[in-house]
Amino acid sequence: SNPLVLFLDDLQWADEYSLHLITDLVTDKEIKNFLFISCLRDDEVNNSHPLGAKLYEMQMRSVVVTKIEVTNIKTEEIKALISDAFQFSETFATVVTGIVHQKTDGNIFSIMRFLQSLCDEGLLQWSSVSDSWEINVKSIEAEFVPD
Repeated sequence: SNPLVLFLDDLQWADEYSLHLITDLVTDKEIKNFLFISCLRDDEVNNSHPLGAKLYEMQMRSVVVTKIEVTNIKTEEIKALISDAFQFSETFATVVTGIVHQKTDGNIFSIMRFLQSLCDEGLLQWSSVSDSWEINVKSIEAEFVPD
């Protein structure tokens, strides 16, 4: 009778058999202490999608479905991330934030991949001489956000 949590990511790609198993698990009244958590791209799932149909079926069978929508982060939040991570001056953080927001539209996954690619390409790097992060603004303006 220990609690069990099952987390599945990208549920929109699950096959029919997996969706059927998940539906059976979450609708079985005999299963206690079970929490199912999933992530999905809701722009890929509608009522005609197999997952959409299963979600509707679950709700019709009195399963509590809580939806938490994750949206893009705001410019101020990007600036806070960049300021905290790289300790840039206020002015420089504002400039870098503008570029990052323009290239990623605030998608946190894209932001992290973009910053990682800047590090991988040597466009954002730690300088032991200045004891700080250094970045070439002109170079990052020309960079593409990785897929």
